Amino acid sequence: MRRIFDILLIGFILFTLVMARDIYAFKIYKTQRGFDVKWHPKVSTIVNPSGGVYTYSDSPEVSYYFNPSGAKVGALAALRASMGTWTGVETADFTVVYKGITSNSEYGTLDYQNIITFGPLDIYTLALNTVWYYSGTGKIVDSDIQFNIVYNWTTNGSPGTFDLQNIATHELGHTLFLGDLYGSSDREKTMYGYGEPGETKKRTLHQDDINGITYLYPRFSNQRWFIFTSMDYPNAVETMIYDINNSGQTVGAYIDAGGECHGFFHDGTTFTSIDYPDAEETRAYGLNEGGEIVGQYADAGGLVHGFLYDGTGFTSIDHPDATETMAYGINDSGQIVGSYYFYNYDVTEEEIHCGFLYDGAGFTIIFHSGATKTMAYDINDSGRIVGGYYDASGEQHGFLYDVLYDGTSVSLFDYPGGGDTVVLGINQAGAITGSYGGGDEHGFFYSKTTLTTMDYPDAYNTVLWRANDNDQMVGWYTDKNGRKHGFLANKETFHVDVKANDLDGPVFVNPVEPVAISLSISPGDMTGKEADWWGFLLSSYGAFPLFSFKAPLVQVPETTLLNMPWPLGWYVFLFVLDNAPDGAFELDWYDYVIVVSLPAGAGLEDIPDLE
Repeated sequence: MRRIFDILLIGFILFTLVMARDIYAFKIYKTQRGFDVKWHPKVSTIVNPSGGVYTYSDSPEVSYYFNPSGAKVGALAALRASMGTWTGVETADFTVVYKGITSNSEYGTLDYQNIITFGPLDIYTLALNTVWYYSGTGKIVDSDIQFNIVYNWTTNGSPGTFDLQNIATHELGHTLFLGDLYGSSDREKTMYGYGEPGETKKRTLHQDDINGITYLYPRFSNQRWFIFTSMDYPNAVETMIYDINNSGQTVGAYIDAGGECHGFFHDGTTFTSIDYPDAEETRAYGLNEGGEIVGQYADAGGLVHGFLYDGTGFTSIDHPDATETMAYGINDSGQIVGSYYFYNYDVTEEEIHCGFLYDGAGFTIIFHSGATKTMAYDINDSGRIVGGYYDASGEQHGFLYDVLYDGTSVSLFDYPGGGDTVVLGINQAGAITGSYGGGDEHGFFYSKTTLTTMDYPDAYNTVLWRANDNDQMVGWYTDKNGRKHGFLANKETFHVDVKANDLDGPVFVNPVEPVAISLSISPGDMTGKEADWWGFLLSSYGAFPLFSFKAPLVQVPETTLLNMPWPLGWYVFLFVLDNAPDGAFELDWYDYVIVVSLPAGAGLEDIPDLE
């Protein structure tokens, strides 16, 4: 499928404008199957000199060739500055690369070569970006940009001319697949759909532009910064952990050897079973700082009810219209959220599923517009509620209500590139937890602008339920035998950092310039433990081991390992620490930096063996 974006002169053909309302203060596009249209990560391999191959997904990037025909002096520098603007967004993981000069002038042709050209366009159009993508998956495969030679392009924002860097930054936003904005509140944004002579404000990204690239290409923190501990109720067949408070106390459910389901409370040392009196089964879902517990139980007839347990006794919770009620979360004010359903015999003769907020006096219904089912899973002390809903196609999406009683304040959350997202928890800082992927489930933790994938090592499925304010997280995973186990994840203090000239990279240098490769290590709680230390240089000339040895983990302040110029080529400096000191290569903790050495005027096509 092809999409053409254009940027128009202010004041022309305004009557053709059609406004679109978006959930976000930026504009994205989805396929009919619900996938974001975007560039996908590259799949790369690291070859272990001792044997074996490790496959990993690298940062998504797009490489452009430039045809200078029709361009003025300084055009290439302006274009590369625009590329650097988007690449430099710290909260996003995306790279725009200049690959060199080309004679290709086939703008708008699907040839899997991204080009930037100057040529004739419609009189009302400053520039066009044609993007090709797969209509099913949303994967972008080609992008061509053309600037209209009818107009006078300069690189200094001169009055009466159009600043190339200004418009190029906008067009590269389309490359990411951010859409044009036309609202009166959008005029200061790079993605505002009109340009003016002498304008340069699009050179600098507005926060909404930054939020847009961060949504599509979030900078994932690596889950190696968390230590996972499996937790099973003694002699249980299966265990699920659903919540943890700031004292480290947890609640959940377990299946005993007879197939019966019970709730439990764990104080950090000892498990205590929780069973609603005379219930067929009990599950404990939520826990606050005062030790109050909410959950659900099934009565003798098999119907499900919510409950509140204060440590001394149970209170049943039932929505007055409900056939069944489930209580999932409770905050320190005693507000409880959950879901219920009832049969709508009078109208559709089907089940109606709604979320609810219960404050001890009455219920408030939570139902997402257009949903077939809505579930409210957690609430923090600020009254922010998270949950999930099913759309008409049967896919699940996450949501967050910032202000419950204002129906316009709902924020939707779908894991980027994933399906069937549900938000299960929210802590006091507003960080959310949940899962995505449907039958192939993965956990996630989203805090501010950092999205972390959370998968229990070697698990078939991982569901992350809740996180406390100390970044301790709980949930459950499925082992290779299909059995569920609870887990606790603690944030790890271990950190490895490799830099080139004090930058995370990619770093572009001239072959005559020395490059300082530095390393720092903070082992945290792992200090003193034996580990394998590995260093590799991967390059356009081949892969070379730098060192490998076994030694205790120690604090290493930023230390320069190499400081020298490098010949024309690309280089990846990879440092790895393996906490199983057996001489076998494993990527437990690692970091790398990419260096590209190019003389002035050269392009990436001049690098040997790049492909």
